Amino acid sequence: ARGLRGSGGPVWAPRLSWPIVVTVVLLVVLAVDMWWQPLWAYDSWTFWTPRAHALSALNGLDGRWFRSYDLGTLDYPLLLPAVEAAGFRFTGYEAGLLDIQSLLFVAAALLAFAEVVVPRGPRWARVLPFLVVVSPSLADQIASAEADLPLAALFACAAVCGYLWHRERLAGSLALFAVFAGGAAATKIEGLPFVLSLLVALGVAEARRSRRDALVLAAVGLGSLLVALGPWRYWMSAHGISSESSFGRITDVHALADHAGRVPYSTGYLLAKTFDPRAWVLLAPLLVVLILLAARGARREATVVASIGILCFASLVLAYWTTPF
Repeated sequence: ARGLRGSGGPVWAPRLSWPIVVTVVLLVVLAVDMWWQPLWAYDSWTFWTPRAHALSALNGLDGRWFRSYDLGTLDYPLLLPAVEAAGFRFTGYEAGLLDIQSLLFVAAALLAFAEVVVPRGPRWARVLPFLVVVSPSLADQIASAEADLPLAALFACAAVCGYLWHRERLAGSLALFAVFAGGAAATKIEGLPFVLSLLVALGVAEARRSRRDALVLAAVGLGSLLVALGPWRYWMSAHGISSESSFGRITDVHALADHAGRVPYSTGYLLAKTFDPRAWVLLAPLLVVLILLAARGARREATVVASIGILCFASLVLAYWTTPF
């Protein structure tokens, strides 16, 4: 908080425009819809919400219950169930609250984007939150009340704050980067390789200017991961819960060879999902176009953004390649 005081920088002065009006209206309509829409997603009923309910009903982590194999994947971190459990503690077992919480993650991320990016970017940047809100899969993913959108919101804010520190050296943005990076890692297993991808891309760009600052960024990022995941991994070890997601499987040459056919399949599958217009309309193609345009005048920035996307995509392919499932 001390780093944020007197940090200067552009100030966002919102003016009514059609993207802002439509975005706010759609978020309000979504909020009304999500409050009355029943919780329907399979993973929510069988995995995310039971963990949240158990944290509330059992007053914390109960080793016997959380070792139950009926939950499926046991090593997923607990930030989202903890947030939902807090809601249950204050409101009772109110399932309508879950969709609203997912919506708040998205709305907060869009507001942060508007405050940080819009004053520093071109005029067309104001349209990007609107494109997020009108994406067809957004309402579907909010209604599922799973961890994907909270993960996306936290990771996007971590990326923006990390890049802001790289560009403007605001101490407050480095502190916020640590908070959001740790939050992303503590939300879902994918958060860890995503944050590591972000650290690698920003670290390489930083090292070209100052090795000392690159080491500072790495120390802050790795420290946030240790704080976010260390206690949970310790608790898992103490209760005999093995990690089903492990970087150690990369060294299992025989398993990698046996599952080599997964690589082209998962790559094609993920590309199809990424560029499916029924899910994201123009978002992914627009990102590619913007990176290509930026490469003409700001090659370093375009390289950083493209590297983050490629590394995150590669981490997902690697996960499908090495998973025991």
